[in-house]
Amino acid sequence: MLLGSVDLQIAHETRINGKRILFTHAGFTYPWYLAHRNIIGELSADNLNGLTKREEGWEALADISAFRDGCEAYGSVLWADRGEFTHDALEDVPFDRQIVGHNQFSGNEALTLGTVSIIDCHHPFALTADLQLVRI
Repeated sequence: MLLGSVDLQIAHETRINGKRILFTHAGFTYPWYLAHRNIIGELSADNLNGLTKREEGWEALADISAFRDGCEAYGSVLWADRGEFTHDALEDVPFDRQIVGHNQFSGNEALTLGTVSIIDCHHPFALTADLQLVRI
């Protein structure tokens, strides 16, 4: 009940030079979306944020895969692991770029897998107009 009264955002969407960009904590994979599209609806930041307003939405957000010692096939936008971003997990994604920030890894560059860019949460990055992530 406490979290239901908070306007919690788990996703943010914007456009840069006509490109559709999605920012999430852990990222979403298309198979996770397919498993829950009946409660999400069209894939958008607003609809992902709407999951926090319903009990079945919180249940979908609680999905944790074996990559993080859970029992679901794919983790949610709060729990997905970079190991889940395989080719089949990214097909049909309606965003030109998805920015994910909850991982920790060494290196000065973002890890890009298809349309997903994963940044090390210990370092700030800037997103350029041509959708490149640069550590600052």
